[in-house]
Amino acid sequence: MRLLELSTENQKKVASLVEFASLPENRYKPTIADWVPGDRPEYTRHINTYRLVFTVTEMPDGTLYRHMTLSVPAGGKLPNPLVAFTLATWCGFTGGEVKNDVTLRPGADWGIGTGDDHVIFGQKVPAPHENITGS
Repeated sequence: MRLLELSTENQKKVASLVEFASLPENRYKPTIADWVPGDRPEYTRHINTYRLVFTVTEMPDGTLYRHMTLSVPAGGKLPNPLVAFTLATWCGFTGGEVKNDVTLRPGADWGIGTGDDHVIFGQKVPAPHENITGS
């Protein structure tokens, strides 16, 4: 089992990523972008043995979504759900059930999907968009 160290250092890594991705000029616009966020180091952080990609995705109508992908290096394995939920909370996702700094359950409006070695989370950012980071 891969663990997440609930350290200030790890929280700062995630906070710097969220801060960067939340700036209007750094929003990911999938309908016009010719790049993938996971291929750009500025949208990626390594947290212990996890690889975290985070964007604020802007749709053509101006709707914003928090978008997080979390992967592990071993193919065919998925990240620990509690780690994934907790990192999503650190990325500003709201509504999850948190106890002792660990997110036990996702928020009701979190979209969640999986791939071979990763999980994907999405959450619409309610307008007005002043609270992108969820804090």
